[in-house]
Amino acid sequence: MNPLTPDMQQQLAQLRDIHLPQAIAWWPPALGWWLLLALLLLTAGAWGIRHYRRRVLRASLAALAQLSPNVDDATRLASDLSQLLKRVGLYCGQPVANLSGQAWAGYLIQGGWSAEQADFIAFASYANPKDCTQPDWPALQRTGRRWITQQFSQKGRRQWRQTVSRTASQ
Repeated sequence: MNPLTPDMQQQLAQLRDIHLPQAIAWWPPALGWWLLLALLLLTAGAWGIRHYRRRVLRASLAALAQLSPNVDDATRLASDLSQLLKRVGLYCGQPVANLSGQAWAGYLIQGGWSAEQADFIAFASYANPKDCTQPDWPALQRTGRRWITQQFSQKGRRQWRQTVSRTASQ
């Protein structure tokens, strides 16, 4: 063994102990945690929007099911059904607020209603209750359920297209 020279002993005395690094702080989190948080927020937001839209769809379909054909007053049924369809159309972003008469009937026909059904919805609420004949209520309900469901499914696609086109134009 080599004995330490006085110069080496002096240098050895000047050595200090090992310094440990500081503890890693928990804030601010790393980039991966921020990305995970953003992904969780987007997922929760998308789920919330979807849940809300489904709830509104179920409420609209329930309102349609609650409408019942009154033997005495077909005009009331036409008025209530027209109001419900316009509320659904407005919620789904359709320009139906100012439609009435022939324009409303034409819009309904384009949406899959038969001409007879569309005329009943558009014009029967203004007719004399004694002159108004009772419609085929089960067919009206089936077409109404299909139309309401179709409006809600188109709303999501329409909003997605608008978002994509706005993003592309910027």
